[in-house]
Amino acid sequence: MDIFLTADAARTLEAVRRLPPVKGSRGFLLGHRRGDRFYIESILPSPSSAWPSLKAFYELDTDLGGKIIGFFIVGSSPAVRMPLLKPFGTGKVLIEIPAGGGGKRAARGALIDYRDRFEFRKIPVIIEDPVR
Repeated sequence: MDIFLTADAARTLEAVRRLPPVKGSRGFLLGHRRGDRFYIESILPSPSSAWPSLKAFYELDTDLGGKIIGFFIVGSSPAVRMPLLKPFGTGKVLIEIPAGGGGKRAARGALIDYRDRFEFRKIPVIIEDPVR
């Protein structure tokens, strides 16, 4: 099982990472799942510093044609991650990207899973290498 970031999605995540930090920068991963691979085609940064309510989340996902397959956060704050450990997050993925600074840094991926309790299960992030 892994997360595959298209080149466009990876560039957008890198751009978000380079923006001046906003406490709790976060957003949504849009794409589809095929077998054991989550394909991230684009991202939707959230203008809010909080995750939406469950009702608002489902309305947003409906507006986007059911394309929300995960979440991203900038930095690694447990306070930002923990609200995703709920039934609506199960089966979706999380990408954590390091905050700010120069140079590229590796993104960390996780599957939001439930096995006797909600948990983040580490999975690799693969970034598309576009043909130049």
